[in-house]
Amino acid sequence: MRGSEECESYGLRAETLPQGPEIAMRINLRLTLLLLLSPFSTHAQWANQYPLAEGFDHHVYLEGFELPVMNSGPTDPAPSPSGRELAFAAKGWLWLLDLESMNARRITSSRDMDSRPEWSADGKSLVFIRDSGSSLDIVSLDLETGKERVLVDVEAINLDPVFSADQNFVHYASAENGPLRLWRVSVDSLKREEVTIATEVLPRPIMRHPVLLDNDGSIVYLNKQSSYDSINLLNISTNTTTTLVEDRITAQADFSVSPDGKYLAYTWPFDGGWELRLLAIEIPNTSILLTQSLGLPLAPAFSHDGSWIYFTESNDDERTELKRISVNGGPVEILTINPLDWGMPMGRLVIRSEVGGEMAPVRLNVLDGAGHPVIPENGAVRSEGQHARIFFYSGGEIELIAPVGKVTISAVQGFETAELLEEAVIRADATTQVTLNLPRIWDASASGWYSGDNHFHLNYGGTYRLEPQDILPDLGGEGIDVAYPLLANLHNRFLQQELWGREYSEGTIIRFGQEVRSHFLGHLQLLGTRDLFWPWVWGPGYQVYGEDDRLNATALRHARAQGGLGGYVHPVPIADPFTLETAAQV
Repeated sequence: MRGSEECESYGLRAETLPQGPEIAMRINLRLTLLLLLSPFSTHAQWANQYPLAEGFDHHVYLEGFELPVMNSGPTDPAPSPSGRELAFAAKGWLWLLDLESMNARRITSSRDMDSRPEWSADGKSLVFIRDSGSSLDIVSLDLETGKERVLVDVEAINLDPVFSADQNFVHYASAENGPLRLWRVSVDSLKREEVTIATEVLPRPIMRHPVLLDNDGSIVYLNKQSSYDSINLLNISTNTTTTLVEDRITAQADFSVSPDGKYLAYTWPFDGGWELRLLAIEIPNTSILLTQSLGLPLAPAFSHDGSWIYFTESNDDERTELKRISVNGGPVEILTINPLDWGMPMGRLVIRSEVGGEMAPVRLNVLDGAGHPVIPENGAVRSEGQHARIFFYSGGEIELIAPVGKVTISAVQGFETAELLEEAVIRADATTQVTLNLPRIWDASASGWYSGDNHFHLNYGGTYRLEPQDILPDLGGEGIDVAYPLLANLHNRFLQQELWGREYSEGTIIRFGQEVRSHFLGHLQLLGTRDLFWPWVWGPGYQVYGEDDRLNATALRHARAQGGLGGYVHPVPIADPFTLETAAQV
């Protein structure tokens, strides 16, 4: 899914393990020992879903942190220049919200996924991203006629379009020439040109989300290279850059500039969560805290008069909500949107899933007759990068709202079942019920095996703020018996230490481990320990501990002394890493 790190899942025989919930920890430790001793295959791993951006050696971070996401609730709020309306994305389409009546109507209907709308100065047009699952195009929409026009459709990642003040150009980010940088396209001629040109390609370079300041043509943009992230101000006339705010690996950080160009509202991480802050662009060395959240405020956007900042945030059901806060601070308001006006007949679909004749959790992918994803009203929605599928999990029964006509349902449970494909017909204002009975390829549990995942992160850089119980449908849908989410760091931030020691043994067994990271010697997992290991990170490039050269053996001994296990978390796709020629490739 976007915003997550790759995971590894394995199985082992249960006949070697003691039975009973009171010894679940020993089961976990023995399971993990076999995993650590298992050889890794050397075939190619996942590389990228969208066209590669030059300089990115680990495309999962680019696609996970920077690309649009889908949810049934509102995302990407864009207040209109008139102040009467607000455009947003939901369910993969764009919607127009009347801020007085709180009624919202659908304004796009593509089979693809639309997101990140921005207004023209005259309020007559929108420009947005259209995501096919393998390409990202820039499209404009005439709100009076409903006519769409593709502005950019090159084979590259294209993001974050915004109109110039005179509406003659659309500025955006593109990797057309290799690295992801700032571009503009003429609305009339469709001629494209790069705005930022550099001769050197730095590690993991990103320039995106350009926002134009009307006073002198300067551009505020999100800049990332290697693990350093910042919001920068580029003065076009002098070709100089000012850093407004900077940190390490800010993941879903985003911003908005006030209509007068004086202020920057931005979402930014801290050790315990995320904040929405406000700073003066001319004096960026200090900022004001507007609100602090244990959730994740996304996509801030100033109102037309600069008095409000709109944003979205997921609730406890992983559905995004539209919110706003005054630029003066104060309470956050939740703006409740009335039932959506689809502009077409809709019906309901209830899917019951069974494995071996009994109700069971599964992974689902549902498409309407046009091939557009159908997603649930609540719950996390994922993007599977290998085959460009939008999917979600069901605990055994789930209800969806879908357009009238044929829908195609794909269901699977981990490695134990084959994928089951089934079609159904949705009728207007009616409920269609479907029961899926997935035949097992092999009953692993009955054959004495457990399945486990010992390397994933509950909250790392994605758009949700999850609790351990939130992933139970996911684990069940993948047939996972034992799960070890690892507490991890994002450079100088050590995430969610409050989860340490929490245990779950109802259904899937969940225990928390720790990922300890040496930049030079490799990443370790520590499982079954009583205490966290400190320092959590060390080695070249890390803050404070950059000159610490301790061996990984110190962390491994810590785990052994506490009756736990330690080992390396990332596979090495090199047949023989112990030669002078291959050692540096590890």
